[in-house]
Amino acid sequence: MIRVLYADDEPSLLEITRLYLERTGEFSVDTVESASEGLTRLKTGQYDVILSDYQMPGMDGIRFLRQIRADGNTIPFIVFTGRGREDVVIDAIDSGADSYIQKGGNPQAQFAELAHKITQIVRRYQAERKVREGAARFRALFENIWDIIQIFGRDGRVLYNSPSAYRILGFPEVEPVYSHANNALTYIHPDDREHVVSRYKEVGTTPGSSQSEEYRMKTVDGKLSLAGIRIHQQSTMSTGLAGSLLRPVRSPSASAPKRNSKRSTRNSTRLSSS
Repeated sequence: MIRVLYADDEPSLLEITRLYLERTGEFSVDTVESASEGLTRLKTGQYDVILSDYQMPGMDGIRFLRQIRADGNTIPFIVFTGRGREDVVIDAIDSGADSYIQKGGNPQAQFAELAHKITQIVRRYQAERKVREGAARFRALFENIWDIIQIFGRDGRVLYNSPSAYRILGFPEVEPVYSHANNALTYIHPDDREHVVSRYKEVGTTPGSSQSEEYRMKTVDGKLSLAGIRIHQQSTMSTGLAGSLLRPVRSPSASAPKRNSKRSTRNSTRLSSS
């Protein structure tokens, strides 16, 4: 059920529009006769979309829209305008309206267009909000995880490091960590680099593959800080990107990590962007 707040100073049009939309069974419509009343209703009610006439006494539809946007509310907003009022349409869109409906013509066709446009705009807004919320959750995960997550190119250039890279390895967050190919491997113990590079190349040329390895890492001051880091790599040939998840598995040690002579490559969920 889509919840609509409709503001118009013509009571008859409010009632006709409400009856038409609600008879479809897809809408619940609250009506108000002024923009100021609409602002009050927004403080207590929950709505999916606002439908507003342009010409209303006191505060017109554009000022109503601007006040809502000034309050930080991004709710979808549709403006009713008279025909031949292109200037109002332009002003509405510039002020943050999502769409408009021109009054006049065949009422049946106009209400059908209105119902379709409301449904389309609300679904798009809800889908975009889910994407934003999902991105925010992943961002929070990446920013707080204690594993190091990386995205890098086939040339070894690191394109992304999670904030944990700065916390664990001691690099200042204001400067990029391993920002180009020439120093991308400087955090790996010299005795482990050749093996690690061969594994990265193997994964980088096999779409959807992954490897698990152990190697030693160094902090910014050059000291051996972590040993036995497990790395889980994945890649796609279409993008040329690969991802890795570095996780501490034991206390620092000067001993070299054990190598598993049996290599395993398997398909799995991609960390890298597609």
